[in-house]
Amino acid sequence: IAADRNAQAIELYRDWVPAGQADRENLLETDWRALPSHLENGVDAILGDGVFGNLCTIEAHREMLEGLNRCLRPGGIMVFRQALLPDPPVGRWQAEHLVQAFRNSELEAAGFGLAMRLFGMLHVAYDAASHLLDNARVYETYAGWLEAGKITAEEHEILLRYYYGGQNSLLPRAEWEALLTQAGFRWERIQLSGRSWYAWYPLYRLLKHPAG
Repeated sequence: IAADRNAQAIELYRDWVPAGQADRENLLETDWRALPSHLENGVDAILGDGVFGNLCTIEAHREMLEGLNRCLRPGGIMVFRQALLPDPPVGRWQAEHLVQAFRNSELEAAGFGLAMRLFGMLHVAYDAASHLLDNARVYETYAGWLEAGKITAEEHEILLRYYYGGQNSLLPRAEWEALLTQAGFRWERIQLSGRSWYAWYPLYRLLKHPAG
């Protein structure tokens, strides 16, 4: 079962399913917060990548965690990759440092583009009280940087690969992990190595208590 509320995304990635397996997949065009009504018989595992970053309030995070918990059968597992606010969120994560790291070949293009969007402009586009990042303001700022010659056209093109004009939530790690505990999960953070984004995009393994 695969779920996404964006019909265009479903159509775009539909052919990623290997030939002969498409008939085994049930595609749901729905918001993840509505999954309990679609999964009334329960599932053993739920996998997600960055899905919580699209929720704009702590309460929405809590409601979706509790709803997904209800979808799991006793002993079920959830695995998520969750982008979190770096600690500290300054220094090497500021745009000037990221640009220099990329030019010094210390940062690959994918890590550069995504980190520049999420963290490069925290000082002008992030509200610490609500944990919301204004991506439109981020890209407006980089357009100005391009015009001023602070980034090259090639670097700006890499940034645009990760364009998003809405808002994302970026929670501090402690706040995210507190939500997991409050939702009734036993959880484990799995810190990988080998890619720059692993520092702030860890995997989380959430276990539902066997008793349900």
